[in-house]
Amino acid sequence: MSKEGRCKGRSIVFINKKGGVAKTTTVCTIAAFLSHQGKKVLIVDCDSQANSTTRFLSDEQIKDTPSLFDLLNLSLPWSKCIAKANEYENIAILPGSLELDDAGVVLKKVNRGLPQMALHESLRGITSYFDYIFFDCAPNTGILNQAALVAGDCYIIPTDCTTDGLAGADVIIEMANSLNRLRKSKYLGLLVCAYEKENSKHMQEFLTHLEDYKINLIQTKIPATSHIPASGNAGLTIFDTHPKHKTAKAYEQVIRSVIM
Repeated sequence: MSKEGRCKGRSIVFINKKGGVAKTTTVCTIAAFLSHQGKKVLIVDCDSQANSTTRFLSDEQIKDTPSLFDLLNLSLPWSKCIAKANEYENIAILPGSLELDDAGVVLKKVNRGLPQMALHESLRGITSYFDYIFFDCAPNTGILNQAALVAGDCYIIPTDCTTDGLAGADVIIEMANSLNRLRKSKYLGLLVCAYEKENSKHMQEFLTHLEDYKINLIQTKIPATSHIPASGNAGLTIFDTHPKHKTAKAYEQVIRSVIM
């Protein structure tokens, strides 16, 4: 892998304790937009479900590429554990795998005293090769997610329009603050996904609770649309299938105001 002098590798962790909040969708969508802009993006798939991995890589690539678990367990160089996305020239994936459910064991192999530092140590030097590194985290507060928060420069908490999603965000913020003693990660804000404007009791309850997050709320909300899962099923994103849709425009606004 050739080194690009212009790369400065801003690393961002996408994380929420609650699942199903459009976290992986957000990672993949933002990565696709940046790829179209000529930016080199690495997605570090920290989830044992490996949805970012299967979105961008073929079965053969997944079989032939050492995973994040392999990197940690076998002390492999990160450069040996990366595959280029099929449909996106500027996106690379460090694959996730089912073995990540046992990530605590291998993180302790890298750094027994401070396993939360293990991912940061294993990816040392990677920021010189990519413009952006995104950590796609599983919905939990486990040791690998802690290690991702330490490895990242900053973090975003995607949430769906439920109070459970907000409660999950609270837990993550508390965890990130406790890890600042190891390496400080900046909180970029709460990103509301799958937003619907219907005047329902459910949405009113959610918006009432959302008032408590206005200080750290990313102002642009991502509207719900069936185009998101449809494009994902095709291995693409909404920027490829419906780039002028209001949801694509909302993601672009978030990217330009928060990410870039």
